[in-house]
Amino acid sequence: MSYIAAKVLDSIQLSIRNFHILYSDAQPESVQVVLGLRFSSLTVTKQNPVGSSVGRMRGQVNKLVEIEALEIYCDMYEGNMDFLSVDKKGDFDNWCQSRLQSDSFGYLLKPVHVCVTLLVNRSGELYDDLPQYSISAELTDVV
Repeated sequence: MSYIAAKVLDSIQLSIRNFHILYSDAQPESVQVVLGLRFSSLTVTKQNPVGSSVGRMRGQVNKLVEIEALEIYCDMYEGNMDFLSVDKKGDFDNWCQSRLQSDSFGYLLKPVHVCVTLLVNRSGELYDDLPQYSISAELTDVV
C-alpha cells in the first residue's frame, strides 16, 4: 500500500492562485473575530535532481512545493459582516485590502515565501517496506 501512495504522490502536479480562506465568529456586542489564511500562489511540481536517472532507479520521488505570499492573520471587526456573501464579493475584496495594508492588522504570520522539498524513498528496503520521507523547508522574503 505504501508503494501505491508513493506512486500517487509522484504523479501529483498542482497549481493554485489567489487563495483565501476567512473564518469569522460573532462575539457578544457585535464584535467579530476574523481568522484568515491567504497566499498568492501554491505550486507542487516534480523536482529533477542532478543525476535523476540514479534517483529513479532507487525508487525516489522528489517534489518541490512553493508557496508565495503565505500569510495568516487574526483580527477583530466591529459591525456587520454581511459583505462576506458571494453576492458582495467586491465589498469583501475592498475590506480585505484595506485591513491587510493597515499597520494595526493582527498578523500571526506576515507574508513570506515558503519553499518545501520532499524526498520519498519508496524502495522499501527498511522498516517493513515503508517509504522513508525527508522534508526540508525554507522561508524567504520575510517582511
